[in-house]
Amino acid sequence: LATGAVLAGRSPVIIYPSDQTIVPVNMFKVLFQWSTGTGNDLFRLELRGPQVVVSVYTTLDRYEPTAAEWALLARSAAGGEVTWTVYGTARSAPSQVYRSAPVRLGFSRSAVEGAIYYWSTSVAGIRRATVSDQAPTDFLTPTQTGKCVACHTLSRNGQRLAADVGGQTLGVVAVRNPSPPVISWTQDIDTAWTTFSPDTSLVVTANKGVLTLRSGSTGAAMGTVPVGAGKFGTQPDWSPSGKLLAFAFSTSNKDRGVTGSSIALASFDGVAFAVPRVLVASSGANDTLVYPNFSADSAWVAYVRATGSSDNNATARVYLVAVSGGAPIELGAANTIVNNAVVTGKDANLADNMPTWAPTKAGDLAFLAFTSQRAYGKVYPANDVKQIWVSAIDLAGAASGTGKDPSAPAFRLPFQELKENNHRPFWAEDALAPPPAPDGGVGGVDGGACLPLHGDCRSGAACCAPNVCSFDGVKAFTCEAPLG
Repeated sequence: LATGAVLAGRSPVIIYPSDQTIVPVNMFKVLFQWSTGTGNDLFRLELRGPQVVVSVYTTLDRYEPTAAEWALLARSAAGGEVTWTVYGTARSAPSQVYRSAPVRLGFSRSAVEGAIYYWSTSVAGIRRATVSDQAPTDFLTPTQTGKCVACHTLSRNGQRLAADVGGQTLGVVAVRNPSPPVISWTQDIDTAWTTFSPDTSLVVTANKGVLTLRSGSTGAAMGTVPVGAGKFGTQPDWSPSGKLLAFAFSTSNKDRGVTGSSIALASFDGVAFAVPRVLVASSGANDTLVYPNFSADSAWVAYVRATGSSDNNATARVYLVAVSGGAPIELGAANTIVNNAVVTGKDANLADNMPTWAPTKAGDLAFLAFTSQRAYGKVYPANDVKQIWVSAIDLAGAASGTGKDPSAPAFRLPFQELKENNHRPFWAEDALAPPPAPDGGVGGVDGGACLPLHGDCRSGAACCAPNVCSFDGVKAFTCEAPLG
């Protein structure tokens, strides 16, 4: 492969991940996949980063790095990208080499923290994982509760989980309770969807289109959101700032299978909710806007737009709108770039639904998770399973007013089982993560705020110069000397 002339005509074609995908620097691996091109049976995968070049020789049409190889790539390209190219040849005629078009794979600058809690058909309940995990763990399932568990929500601090336990009955879990998790409290409260105030002292439940403000400790009702006569609200989400509630707003009292709903906001003064205002209006009975979710800075709302019913709808796509108003933005790359190509027509009906934001810090690239029935490279086809996919979102670009799509092509979270159907990913701070390392700074030089060499930097604290926070490709983040 190194000595033959590079020709056109039967080149390999890269399939996954798509060009310009951006992944968390701490994510557990990527399965690189390509089509072989006619007659090729030997390949060189070249991964070229800002500081390293990795070449892999294989007879296969895919490659999964080892932990060490992936860590090398991720560490060297944090905040940047690697370019990967596939060269192919026939072993019977090795002088003729065919090259794919190159593809760029970006990495976040910082580790993307938090845990994702999602509903899985494999356990008929809730599982959890971080982006660094190789496999999920069961969190709240019928094994622990003896009842069906569904329609869950996490508080953004990751401390509490609310779910429909046993059939539209509210159950609240203290996430830090010993394993298996136990129900902290249940009440005979009918609810389909729930959301917590930032400090978890309050919850809002949605049942048959009525949004009820309740005590986060006892469930006692404290009032309702004044949506108006003949109007209803469901699928609520409380902003991280604590000042706003977003919800699907319509003339239907359904909590699932809503149609013709708008996205509305109701402000909260610490005691009660004000009369809501419509943020994005539905254009008619079949124009359905649902599942709003606030970004970590409370400045943006991601939501779903579908033609017809909100649930199990292949036409569902993810949109973005500023809380301050303005034109909605379709996340075009996230919705339509699949297997390194733009899908159109019926192939673009991927049932992208239930978005939720990662708990990123101010200034970091944002990441948005959602369910989708899209194809995963050569592993499984479209419509085979619904799984969790993630797109990097440039919120600064969205705020620039240029109208440019701020989304990147989506990637599949690798901790999922291949044959499980997963729904309702909810991303929150990881209350089960180990505590941050103690301060190792030197007073008078850096104010005692930086971490020493080999210190644990998962908390986001700065490493003492010139060291940088590095990922080992498995789970650890430590302060190490910069490469080179």
